Amino acid sequence: MKKILVVIDTNVLVSAAYNLRNYDTEEASKRHCNVLLEKPAAGEIIPVVNELIVSEYQRKIAEEKFSFSSTLQEQIINSVLTYALNLDNPREVEERLPDPSDTIFYKVITDLCGSYADSYLTTGNLKHFPLQARNLNIVVNPKTLLMILDDYKNINTCLDRINYLNQNGWQMITENIACL
Repeated sequence: MKKILVVIDTNVLVSAAYNLRNYDTEEASKRHCNVLLEKPAAGEIIPVVNELIVSEYQRKIAEEKFSFSSTLQEQIINSVLTYALNLDNPREVEERLPDPSDTIFYKVITDLCGSYADSYLTTGNLKHFPLQARNLNIVVNPKTLLMILDDYKNINTCLDRINYLNQNGWQMITENIACL
């Protein structure tokens, strides 16, 4: 399966931690942010981070207002970092975002999109990012990203079937038709 690079905004991690703390395991596992955080371990996405993003994750998820346990904080952050690709020194962007702390996420995604087509930034705050990036489905919410991942799975299944037929099946089909 083709690897999808994903920059995950901090609010997605906070939502996943909130769900794990406030819902039973079964209910939390159905929520979009939590499903998304299972994808790196499943090999379906590669999270992309850098030092500033990791700092933002650690700072935000440790805020007193959330009162997440240190174990939960570590679990959520490690679900991303264990499988992450590091992209230091992303190129600058001209756009000024409403929340300056989102700029680093936007820098990374714009840098990725310049060299890797299958790249997304997922956030719960779509309005914090430029309309053009949202319209091009570069910046998407977790639910939309999960739908995109399902589409990739379906496409890959079809490609696998075509490859199988190319290697084995077309000859059998042709032989059967010739016998008629």
